[in-house]
Amino acid sequence: CNTIYLNNFFHSLMFTKKKLTFIDHNMREMQNLKFLDLTGNKITMIENLPASLEELYLASNFIT
Repeated sequence: CNTIYLNNFFHSLMFTKKKLTFIDHNMREMQNLKFLDLTGNKITMIENLPASLEELYLASNFIT
């Protein structure tokens, strides 16, 4: 699997209700990501987002 290809391929991702607890540092490398939906997880901090991101959904998480 070519990591560079995958990082540039995705424009939108949806990981809803997957019990995620954090946003992985590798997410920053996704240079073309515009839309990210992480609704319904267990995330506590907003971090590691790519600069290209235009829409972010984090409803129903544990962010304070």
